[in-house]
Amino acid sequence: MSNLWKKFGLCCIPFILGTVNGGESGFVVDNHTSIATVRAKNLRFLSRFKSKFSWQDYINIIDELSNKDRYQVVTARDYAAGNYRKDRIVVMLRHDFDNAPFHGLQMAKEEAKRGISSSYYILHGATAYYGTKKKGVVTRYAALDPLYKEIYDLGHEVGVHSDLLTLMILFDIDPVKFQAAELAHWKKIGVNITGTVCHGSVINSMGLNNTWLFAEHKRSGEYTYKGKTYKYGHMSHKDFGFDYEGYLLKYTHRLSDIGKYDGKELLRRLKEDCKTGDTVSILTHPIHWREGSDIK
Repeated sequence: MSNLWKKFGLCCIPFILGTVNGGESGFVVDNHTSIATVRAKNLRFLSRFKSKFSWQDYINIIDELSNKDRYQVVTARDYAAGNYRKDRIVVMLRHDFDNAPFHGLQMAKEEAKRGISSSYYILHGATAYYGTKKKGVVTRYAALDPLYKEIYDLGHEVGVHSDLLTLMILFDIDPVKFQAAELAHWKKIGVNITGTVCHGSVINSMGLNNTWLFAEHKRSGEYTYKGKTYKYGHMSHKDFGFDYEGYLLKYTHRLSDIGKYDGKELLRRLKEDCKTGDTVSILTHPIHWREGSDIK
């Protein structure tokens, strides 16, 4: 797969899929927009934001995690299933793609070189890379499917960064039908998805949270928007096709790049605060670790 990504930093290749009929699902696949176009659009978007940390900061973290005598790094899927040892510091390494897929692929490659498998969550409806959205429909760029598949084939988990409550209320899309159609597409391209973590969306400014869609978070209710009332919280994440929802998983320590400390402090906390038997969640967003990376 890696030979496909040489031109333009990746590659402008044709990747033709049968278009999924949006219909009632609200999910459509765009087979025409090229990877070069998506990449140019994405890098224009990223140019508006300064990287918080350096690429070297991230390399230092995964170099530390590659010490298998001290750490066991697992995917969220394996963590949720209890597939880990008790005599190591167990680290669930998670990446929310949000805005920077090409830097995410670069992270995935560096982790794989070190024998690390982590979890990457793709935000459906992210206009910086996933596709476009308007009332009633999200259109997904098929051109990025080889990128997602490459991450998956490197041994990482790929999951859904759920923004379903936003799609339901602001775009009037049925979340169950949409999610079923999206998961069918993932299966079609050879990516088996079993997990989701909810996105901190614009919906938060309306006093809502994407986690509330799932009954396990015990926040059921109704919300009226533009004259239409939407119900949430009455269905399990399993009803949407998922085995786990990431925010329901418990850890001894939670470390994140959206906290008030920098990349070097995150590494210090990992080395000094965590001990054998601890369980640690590390959350990163590729957009924050771009300075000095190979993606321009």
